[in-house]
Amino acid sequence: MRSRRREQRLRAELARRARHDLRTPLTVARGHLELIQLRTTDASVLADVRAAIGELDRLAAAVTALGREPDDAARGVPDGVWDGVANRTGNGPG
Repeated sequence: MRSRRREQRLRAELARRARHDLRTPLTVARGHLELIQLRTTDASVLADVRAAIGELDRLAAAVTALGREPDDAARGVPDGVWDGVANRTGNGPG
């Protein structure tokens, strides 16, 4: 019983650290994209920037949900949040 609680604490700590370590660069990247969005008038660039911001928002939602409940729905992870990750890496969750 003691080792199970220890394992749960270690997993929770790992998830907390991962959330923190991943949110920061995602936030910085989103900020850079928002600056590009403000400074360009090219419709094609704006469309790409908006799409990239949407991807970052989906990733941020997934990162925020790390280590919470085992079920995505219980964590409030939006439907399809993993789709972009699976399409880009060839890997998906689980």
